[in-house]
Amino acid sequence: LPGGEDFRQHINTIDDCQTQWQAVADYLDALGQRMDRLPATTAGMDADAQEQEGLAA
Repeated sequence: LPGGEDFRQHINTIDDCQTQWQAVADYLDALGQRMDRLPATTAGMDADAQEQEGLAA
C-alpha cells in the first residue's frame, strides 16, 4: 500500500491499543481520500517496488 512502510514503522512505536486503532483508521481514511479502492498487488514485485509504484500513481 502507498506509504505502507512508513506506516508500519510508525504503528510499531505505539504501545496503546486505542492509539494503534486510531492510527490505522487515520491511515485508511487518508488512503480513501487518495483513491476509491485499495490497489491490487502485483505478483512477483517486492513490497518496496509496489510501494514506489503506488506513490508514483
